[in-house]
Amino acid sequence: MQVLYLDWLHSWQACDDLHYLVACKGSSVIVFSVVAKNDILTQKPSYKIIQGIHKMPITGLACTQNGTIHTCSLDGSVQTTSVDSAIASAVSCAVKKGFTCSGIGVSANGVFIALFLSPSNHTQQYLESHQIHIRFVNIVWGSNSVERLLNSNEVQLDRKWDVCKAIQHNMYYSKKLPEPLQLVSTGAMEGSSFAVLAIMQYALTVMRVISQQQEDDLAGNQVQQLKWAAQLEWIRDYIYKRLVSARLNSWLEGRKAGTVSPLDSVPALIMCDWLVTKGIDSAVTDMVTQGYEACNDIEGLKKVLSHTVKSQENGKESSSGLLLQTGKATENQSVIFQSNAKAVKSQVNDKDRTLAGVTDESFTLLTREQCPLCQTAIAVESLEYGICLSGHRWPRCCVSFVICAELTLRRCQDCNRCVSTPSPGSSPWLRSLLKMTKCPFCLGFFH
Repeated sequence: MQVLYLDWLHSWQACDDLHYLVACKGSSVIVFSVVAKNDILTQKPSYKIIQGIHKMPITGLACTQNGTIHTCSLDGSVQTTSVDSAIASAVSCAVKKGFTCSGIGVSANGVFIALFLSPSNHTQQYLESHQIHIRFVNIVWGSNSVERLLNSNEVQLDRKWDVCKAIQHNMYYSKKLPEPLQLVSTGAMEGSSFAVLAIMQYALTVMRVISQQQEDDLAGNQVQQLKWAAQLEWIRDYIYKRLVSARLNSWLEGRKAGTVSPLDSVPALIMCDWLVTKGIDSAVTDMVTQGYEACNDIEGLKKVLSHTVKSQENGKESSSGLLLQTGKATENQSVIFQSNAKAVKSQVNDKDRTLAGVTDESFTLLTREQCPLCQTAIAVESLEYGICLSGHRWPRCCVSFVICAELTLRRCQDCNRCVSTPSPGSSPWLRSLLKMTKCPFCLGFFH
């Protein structure tokens, strides 16, 4: 009996040199272990036969990225197994009478199964047209299945549509958020993967829409709506905090490596300003302080010092060491700026003009950005957009966080966030960031 189906299987437990090739022969599954490096076999392939999965010959094979093997047989039975397991589990699905199953397809995260059904020979004799049917099966049904899916660390975020649809379907009928998404706290967020955070944001967005459409069924009220809105904003800020902290750290490393340019101080200051605005803790205080020091920004250092003093007064954390460090940094910056005393004096005396964007060249970074249309200052109020004093609104780049003023922009296909286009004078650090093909916020593709 010949081998009918072949598919490569990814295993999260496998090393980079170990690969699995799955084959189907009769009603059995054969798993080959292939060890290769630089496209050269380093060991003789071995194999394992998993027998008794189906009663009838296998007619379809599909493998997912989480290491699950899906097979189907002529009678429409669907079984799932893995490399490390010798026992298969059945998936409940009924095949249309008079049809046989001749193929299977599985979504990226194994949430939906599509069965290819064709008329049997007996049925074809009584049908004028031999119609082909495709049956879709949702194998993540019920609260327990959704919770297992959310607790998994193997969700492919760039192909999360099936996970989102399963959660949306569950919330529509249960009228509530899945259990893992009901509690939003700092402790829960710290231990969550980026995939879970993105899915949590999606679930809260959908839940708000469902509650507005079915307010009577949900006995919804304005308090609940405001609660979900606050949770949604909190999660978005937390995701941005992760992204901004990582991006600022890469800027500091790039500065040491010499891959950043003086123009890259603008995105660095924007990131520092946003972190201070949202409230910095001891984990990012040092990094923000280093960012302001690198950009020779005294006003930013004063913000860090002020925030630390307030935190100490409120009793949120003991920050005496941070105060000394920030005060020392401010003192060091005062020494640096003594050589430019005239500019400092001008900045202090003309603070109002500084805020309006009319400053000495040495302090143009204090306004961070200016509106391309009216040249007024743009405050860092949000990382999604920037609004100047005249009311002009500009989208922000989701990679560098500066405003996008180009006519041609790439946007994320899922969340519609934009990314700037690198210019001929962009630094190697910025150019490498802007070459991203996936959105850092949701991992959707740019187009």
